[in-house]
Amino acid sequence: TGLDNADPGGSQRNRRQERARKGDEERPADPQVDVGKTERRDRNPGGCVPIFGKKRRRTNMKVKLNGLTMNYTERGLPQGLPVVFIHGFPFSHLMWEPQMKALPNNIRAITYDMRGHGESDVADGIYTIEFFVDDFIALLDHLGIERAVVCGLSMGGYVALRAIERHPGRFLALVLCDTRSEADPNEGRVKRSASIKAVKTDGVAAFAEGFVKAVFAESTFKRNPAAVEGIKNLIKATSRLRFLNCSTM
Repeated sequence: TGLDNADPGGSQRNRRQERARKGDEERPADPQVDVGKTERRDRNPGGCVPIFGKKRRRTNMKVKLNGLTMNYTERGLPQGLPVVFIHGFPFSHLMWEPQMKALPNNIRAITYDMRGHGESDVADGIYTIEFFVDDFIALLDHLGIERAVVCGLSMGGYVALRAIERHPGRFLALVLCDTRSEADPNEGRVKRSASIKAVKTDGVAAFAEGFVKAVFAESTFKRNPAAVEGIKNLIKATSRLRFLNCSTM
């Protein structure tokens, strides 16, 4: 799916601009105050979160969708081209921080935590790709986005692929990173089972130490140790229950 049909100056932008104007009129001065079902709040009292070795003030948004509270972030102009990033397992929206920083302000960049990840609710602990797709589409609807450029990594790619099968009209373009379109082979299932056993026995922190050795080149540990530590911290922030619920999907 390409960008040929994108119409930055069309009706979609006009509707977003109108929503943005209304939001500016209705939004309270204190970002801690609820606006409808959406809550703006700093991620921590200091407002600074270490991301790959740096600190950056960020404001997260909370919204109730499909019976759970979902955490998401947004940067750029509301009328900009919408680009939505879907993280992999066992990460959170924070893995996309370098990409969010790199995009120009005329891009409406959005990241979010899938159910059971990051700051989104665990919900009932039952996870399927279909549920993840339902949540993704519900978030687009909440944000008033008719069509978006979607980028998914690993499990996020599974979600994006299934979403474009079910809702092709919601996509302007699709970016797939380190993912696959077919079901996991037997080797992958055995590997996942071994990971579950390791987390049960040794905990998430020990799993994180081994995981980064599998996904980063050896040279990266010397050239960019902050990136390695950033991913380890994302994994360690995932509770044991969340980890096991998602890894058994």
